[in-house]
Amino acid sequence: MNPVRKKKWPGRILTVLLIAVASGIGWYLYAGRSTPAPAKTDDPVPTDHATQLQERAAAFQQQAGLQQQQLWVALGRGTRTDDWQPYQRELTAAGNLADACPADALESERHIAAALRRGIAQAEEARKEAEAAFTILFHTDALRGIPFEIPGNGLFQVEHATPETLTLRAVNRPDTRSLPLANAPTRQEFLLRAARKVPDLCFFLELRYGEHPHQLQELVPPGVWQQIYPRIARELNIPLADVPLPEASKPRTDRYTYDTLANAITSGQIAAAIRMLKDGADPDLAAANGQTLLMLAAGEGRDELVRLLLEKGADPNRRNQLTRTALMLAVSGNHFEAAKLLLEHHADPNARDEITGRRPIDQATTPAMRALLKIYGAGE
Repeated sequence: MNPVRKKKWPGRILTVLLIAVASGIGWYLYAGRSTPAPAKTDDPVPTDHATQLQERAAAFQQQAGLQQQQLWVALGRGTRTDDWQPYQRELTAAGNLADACPADALESERHIAAALRRGIAQAEEARKEAEAAFTILFHTDALRGIPFEIPGNGLFQVEHATPETLTLRAVNRPDTRSLPLANAPTRQEFLLRAARKVPDLCFFLELRYGEHPHQLQELVPPGVWQQIYPRIARELNIPLADVPLPEASKPRTDRYTYDTLANAITSGQIAAAIRMLKDGADPDLAAANGQTLLMLAAGEGRDELVRLLLEKGADPNRRNQLTRTALMLAVSGNHFEAAKLLLEHHADPNARDEITGRRPIDQATTPAMRALLKIYGAGE
């Protein structure tokens, strides 16, 4: 009896299925190696476009910085010359540049535009401060009554002032004069007198009428001008081509004028005046009317400054156009210590005012001052 043969087709079917699965897996792995992966769909921009945006932002930053600098320089020049048209042009250009920030701007570009707008706001705030200062000076009575000396013509008082002209009225006689501020001696005398009357506005006075605006750092009013002024000072100086020597090699005495130190003294910036003297300023600087720094300091009782000027070699017996000495001014102001310092440095106690004939002892108002003068040889 033949054994019954078992059917083999189920095994064959299983083998075929296994072969098919293995073939599919192999083809998948092969295709995965040979076919490049598709680009990621979450990549925002191609690399070359991102580079272009960064370059655009860098160019925008450079342009904005230059525009802000031009705006501030125009502000300084407008304050100096009272010509505001260049400033208005730069203001418009800066505003247009800030508004030109593109719709697809990077975050850095938006920050640059915001910084430029802040610079515009600062410039406008500074302009308003300057205009307010000159309004006070020329459209109120702030300058009225200021004493004003005209060499050879005696003492006057300011009757009226405009940005270009001073109208003066003589003291104790019917005489009126009109002097242009374009005249250098007039301008220097005006600065000196106005600085005493309105010390808070010395910066704006010097910026418009002074000869050396780069020396005004000590007079800059608090606030926005302290940020702007250092950035515009160099551009407001004499062009380098007109300067015989580079700034670093110039004698230090050439860097300071009488007006610069006088304004510091009269506005109470004594530390600044002392720094300038220690930096090499000439201790015998004088105004057009003969007024020296020593006379000014002695007349105001600035003892520390009187001491330094004398130590630096200031002449204690020099006279101004009214023939007065520093000692006469110290005594008439009853500044005991200043008078003592002058006498210790050989100021003449018997010098006479050639106009009135009076000596220092004739002007003394206290027993202590008279005793001091007698100790140093003043006669009765």
